[in-house]
Amino acid sequence: MAKGPEMPKVTEMLSDVSKMVSALDPSKAVDELNKLLGQMKIPGIDSDAFVAAQKRNLEALTSANRAVFEGFQAITRRQVEAFQETIAEATRAVKELGAKPSAPEAVARQADLAKQMFERTIASTKEIVEIASKASQDVANIMNSRLDASVQELKEVLQKPLK
Repeated sequence: MAKGPEMPKVTEMLSDVSKMVSALDPSKAVDELNKLLGQMKIPGIDSDAFVAAQKRNLEALTSANRAVFEGFQAITRRQVEAFQETIAEATRAVKELGAKPSAPEAVARQADLAKQMFERTIASTKEIVEIASKASQDVANIMNSRLDASVQELKEVLQKPLK
C-alpha cells in the first residue's frame, strides 16, 4: 500500500514521542529518593528495601506507560491505513461511476460501493477496538502484577521485627 502525503509526518511524530517515552529513566527518580531517605533516618524502616520497592514501582509504571504508548502507536497506524484505504476506494469508485452507466446501473454500483465501504469501516473499527483492548489488558497485567508484588513485599516488611 502506498503511503499518502501525511504518513511521513505521522511517522515522524510517533518517532519523536517514542524517543521521549524511551528517555524516561526510573533510576533517576530512585537516585533522588535514595538521597532523600539517606538524609532522613526513620526508625523501623528499612530504607534500602523501601527504595528498592519504589524502584520496582517506577519500573512497572514506565512499562505500563510504554504499553499505553505502543497501543496508541498501533491504533494511530491502523487509523492512517484505514483512511488511506478509504481514499483509494473512493477514488476507484469515482472513476467507475465516471464511466456514465445507465441510471439503474449507477444506483446499483453506488449501493454496492456504499455496502463495501460500510463493511470495511466496521472491520477497521473492530481491529482498532481489538488493538485498544489488547493495550488496555497489557497495562492492567503490568499494574496488577506489580500490585500483587507490592502487597507481598508489604506483608514481608510487616512480619520483620523492628530494629
